[in-house]
Amino acid sequence: MAFTRKMLEAMGIETDKVESIMEAHLEVVNGLKADRDKYRDALEGVDTTKDWKAEYDKEHAAFEAFKAEQGNRETRRAKEQAYGELLAAAGVAEKYRARILKLSAEAIDGLKLDGEGQPAKRDDLIAAIKQEWDTFIPSAEVAAHSPATPPATGSPATLTKSEIFARDERGRFKMNETERRAAIAKNLETKKGL
Repeated sequence: MAFTRKMLEAMGIETDKVESIMEAHLEVVNGLKADRDKYRDALEGVDTTKDWKAEYDKEHAAFEAFKAEQGNRETRRAKEQAYGELLAAAGVAEKYRARILKLSAEAIDGLKLDGEGQPAKRDDLIAAIKQEWDTFIPSAEVAAHSPATPPATGSPATLTKSEIFARDERGRFKMNETERRAAIAKNLETKKGL
Protein backbone atom coordinates (compact mmCIF):
# COMPACT_ATOMS: atom_id res chain seq x y z
CA MET A 1 0.00 0.00 0.00
CA ALA A 2 1.40 3.38 -1.02
CA PHE A 3 1.74 6.30 1.37
CA THR A 4 -0.69 8.88 -0.07
CA ARG A 5 -2.80 11.87 0.95
CA LYS A 6 -5.97 9.86 0.31
CA MET A 7 -4.79 7.17 2.77
CA LEU A 8 -4.06 9.79 5.45
CA GLU A 9 -7.45 11.48 4.95
CA ALA A 10 -9.15 8.07 5.19
CA MET A 11 -7.51 7.67 8.60
CA GLY A 12 -9.26 10.84 9.72
CA ILE A 13 -6.23 13.12 9.86
CA GLU A 14 -6.94 16.82 9.32
CA THR A 15 -5.97 18.31 5.95
CA ASP A 16 -3.32 20.76 7.25
CA LYS A 17 -1.64 17.94 9.19
CA VAL A 18 -1.77 15.69 6.12
CA GLU A 19 0.28 18.31 4.24
CA SER A 20 2.89 18.46 7.06
CA ILE A 21 3.16 14.69 7.12
CA MET A 22 3.54 14.52 3.33
CA GLU A 23 6.27 17.19 3.35
CA ALA A 24 8.22 15.28 6.03
CA HIS A 25 7.74 12.07 4.08
CA LEU A 26 9.03 13.69 0.87
CA GLU A 27 12.15 14.97 2.71
CA VAL A 28 12.96 11.44 3.88
CA VAL A 29 12.30 9.91 0.45
CA ASN A 30 14.39 12.56 -1.37
CA GLY A 31 17.26 12.06 1.10
CA LEU A 32 17.17 8.30 0.51
CA LYS A 33 17.15 8.82 -3.27
CA ALA A 34 20.18 11.14 -3.00
CA ASP A 35 22.06 8.53 -0.95
CA ARG A 36 21.10 5.84 -3.46
CA ASP A 37 22.42 7.94 -6.34
CA LYS A 38 25.65 8.71 -4.48
CA TYR A 39 26.33 5.02 -3.78
CA ARG A 40 25.38 4.03 -7.34
CA ASP A 41 27.94 6.56 -8.70
CA ALA A 42 30.60 5.26 -6.26
CA LEU A 43 29.90 1.69 -7.35
CA GLU A 44 30.28 2.64 -11.00
CA GLY A 45 33.70 4.15 -10.16
CA VAL A 46 35.01 0.88 -8.61
CA ASP A 47 37.61 -0.88 -10.71
CA THR A 48 36.31 -4.42 -11.00
CA THR A 49 39.24 -5.51 -13.17
CA LYS A 50 41.70 -5.18 -10.24
CA ASP A 51 42.82 -8.36 -8.46
CA TRP A 52 41.63 -7.53 -4.93
CA LYS A 53 42.79 -10.86 -3.50
CA ALA A 54 46.38 -10.16 -4.58
CA GLU A 55 46.10 -6.62 -3.20
CA TYR A 56 44.91 -7.98 0.13
CA ASP A 57 47.69 -10.57 0.24
CA LYS A 58 50.28 -7.87 -0.46
CA GLU A 59 48.96 -5.58 2.30
CA HIS A 60 48.65 -8.48 4.72
CA ALA A 61 52.26 -9.54 4.07
CA ALA A 62 53.44 -5.97 4.67
CA PHE A 63 51.52 -5.87 7.96
CA GLU A 64 52.96 -9.20 9.10
CA ALA A 65 56.48 -7.96 8.26
CA PHE A 66 55.82 -4.80 10.31
CA LYS A 67 54.61 -6.89 13.27
CA ALA A 68 57.71 -9.09 13.05
CA GLU A 69 59.98 -6.03 12.94
CA GLN A 70 58.30 -4.58 16.03
CA GLY A 71 58.73 -7.92 17.81
CA ASN A 72 62.41 -7.99 16.85
CA ARG A 73 62.88 -4.47 18.23
CA GLU A 74 61.31 -5.44 21.54
CA THR A 75 63.47 -8.57 21.71
CA ARG A 76 66.57 -6.52 20.90
CA ARG A 77 65.74 -4.03 23.68
CA ALA A 78 65.28 -6.88 26.17
CA LYS A 79 68.61 -8.43 25.10
CA GLU A 80 70.42 -5.08 25.39
CA GLN A 81 69.01 -4.58 28.86
CA ALA A 82 70.02 -8.10 29.92
CA TYR A 83 73.52 -7.62 28.49
CA GLY A 84 73.82 -4.28 30.32
CA GLU A 85 72.92 -6.08 33.55
CA LEU A 86 75.58 -8.71 32.78
CA LEU A 87 78.16 -5.94 32.27
CA ALA A 88 77.21 -4.47 35.63
CA ALA A 89 77.42 -7.89 37.30
CA ALA A 90 80.87 -8.41 35.75
CA GLY A 91 82.00 -5.14 37.31
CA VAL A 92 82.41 -3.05 34.15
CA ALA A 93 82.56 0.64 35.07
CA GLU A 94 79.24 2.38 34.43
CA LYS A 95 80.77 5.10 32.26
CA TYR A 96 81.87 2.46 29.69
CA ARG A 97 78.70 0.33 29.55
CA ALA A 98 76.88 2.32 26.83
CA ARG A 99 79.93 2.21 24.56
CA ILE A 100 80.45 -1.50 25.15
CA LEU A 101 76.79 -2.14 24.34
CA LYS A 102 77.29 -0.42 20.97
CA LEU A 103 80.38 -2.53 20.28
CA SER A 104 78.79 -5.81 21.37
CA ALA A 105 76.08 -6.16 18.71
CA GLU A 106 77.13 -9.70 17.81
CA ALA A 107 77.16 -10.85 21.44
CA ILE A 108 73.78 -9.22 22.07
CA ASP A 109 72.24 -10.85 18.99
CA GLY A 110 73.52 -14.27 20.11
CA LEU A 111 72.20 -13.84 23.65
CA LYS A 112 69.55 -16.41 24.60
CA LEU A 113 66.88 -15.26 27.07
CA ASP A 114 64.69 -17.52 29.15
CA GLY A 115 60.94 -16.99 29.68
CA GLU A 116 61.58 -14.39 32.38
CA GLY A 117 63.92 -12.31 30.19
CA GLN A 118 67.06 -13.49 31.99
CA PRO A 119 70.11 -14.68 30.03
CA ALA A 120 70.79 -18.41 29.89
CA LYS A 121 74.17 -19.53 31.31
CA ARG A 122 74.55 -16.24 33.18
CA ASP A 123 77.73 -17.19 35.05
CA ASP A 124 79.50 -18.28 31.86
CA LEU A 125 78.53 -15.00 30.18
CA ILE A 126 79.81 -12.95 33.11
CA ALA A 127 83.12 -14.83 33.00
CA ALA A 128 83.40 -14.19 29.25
CA ILE A 129 82.65 -10.49 29.75
CA LYS A 130 85.27 -10.25 32.50
CA GLN A 131 87.82 -11.78 30.15
CA GLU A 132 86.93 -9.69 27.10
CA TRP A 133 86.35 -6.32 28.79
CA ASP A 134 88.80 -6.57 31.70
CA THR A 135 90.39 -3.23 30.79
CA PHE A 136 87.13 -1.49 31.71
CA ILE A 137 86.72 -3.26 35.05
CA PRO A 138 88.18 -1.12 37.82
CA SER A 139 90.29 -2.99 40.32
CA ALA A 140 91.06 -1.98 43.84
CA GLU A 141 94.30 -3.90 44.22
CA VAL A 142 96.13 -3.28 47.46
CA ALA A 143 99.79 -4.11 47.46
CA ALA A 144 100.62 -6.03 50.61
CA HIS A 145 104.16 -5.90 51.95
CA SER A 146 105.83 -8.72 53.74
CA PRO A 147 107.02 -7.84 57.25
CA ALA A 148 110.43 -9.22 56.31
CA THR A 149 110.78 -6.63 53.57
CA PRO A 150 109.06 -3.41 54.66
CA PRO A 151 108.42 -0.79 52.03
CA ALA A 152 111.26 1.58 51.35
CA THR A 153 110.93 4.99 52.93
CA GLY A 154 112.46 8.20 51.82
CA SER A 155 113.49 8.71 48.22
CA PRO A 156 112.63 6.06 45.64
CA ALA A 157 115.38 3.65 44.70
CA THR A 158 116.94 3.98 41.28
CA LEU A 159 115.33 1.62 38.84
CA THR A 160 115.97 0.55 35.30
CA LYS A 161 113.72 1.61 32.44
CA SER A 162 112.19 -1.87 32.20
CA GLU A 163 111.41 -1.88 35.93
CA ILE A 164 109.74 1.54 35.73
CA PHE A 165 107.58 0.62 32.74
CA ALA A 166 106.91 -3.01 33.75
CA ARG A 167 103.37 -4.28 33.20
CA ASP A 168 101.37 -7.00 34.89
CA GLU A 169 99.69 -9.97 33.19
CA ARG A 170 96.66 -7.79 32.33
CA GLY A 171 98.83 -5.27 30.52
CA ARG A 172 98.58 -2.57 33.17
CA PHE A 173 101.55 -0.71 34.59
CA LYS A 174 102.74 -2.15 37.90
CA MET A 175 103.47 1.36 39.18
CA ASN A 176 100.89 4.09 39.16
CA GLU A 177 101.65 7.31 37.29
CA THR A 178 102.92 9.16 40.37
CA GLU A 179 105.35 6.36 41.25
CA ARG A 180 106.63 6.18 37.67
CA ARG A 181 107.26 9.94 37.56
CA ALA A 182 109.08 9.83 40.89
CA ALA A 183 111.26 6.95 39.67
CA ILE A 184 112.04 8.77 36.41
CA ALA A 185 112.91 11.95 38.32
CA LYS A 186 115.19 9.99 40.68
CA ASN A 187 116.98 8.36 37.72
CA LEU A 188 117.48 11.76 36.10
CA GLU A 189 118.89 13.13 39.38
CA THR A 190 121.44 10.33 39.65
CA LYS A 191 122.31 10.86 35.97
CA LYS A 192 121.43 7.29 35.16
CA GLY A 193 118.95 8.42 32.60
CA LEU A 194 116.51 6.27 30.77
